[in-house]
Amino acid sequence: MKSILHVHNLPFKPTNVLRVGTDAWRNNYDVLEKIGKLIQKDAVENEIFLFAAGPLANILTYELWKYNSEKNTYIDIGSILDPYLELKLTRGYQLGAQTLQKICTW
Repeated sequence: MKSILHVHNLPFKPTNVLRVGTDAWRNNYDVLEKIGKLIQKDAVENEIFLFAAGPLANILTYELWKYNSEKNTYIDIGSILDPYLELKLTRGYQLGAQTLQKICTW
């Protein structure tokens, strides 16, 4: 059973939401074809695609970028939206870890 995602809590209104389950890179690889067909069928341009699907997000951003790199933006956002979606918080930056105090020097 897939968990309910509280997309109404997001600070923006998504156009489409495709949900994946655990081990999406193994069990939901068909999402790549679904998104590709959506882009082609609706001639989607000038859109930002956000992916939070574990390792599958890396595959999706790369493959869809190859498919249409000039007209859309594809971003793997990791777990950044978990608090909005009321998902379990699992990352240190979400739980107040000391790493929040680190300063990156480039």
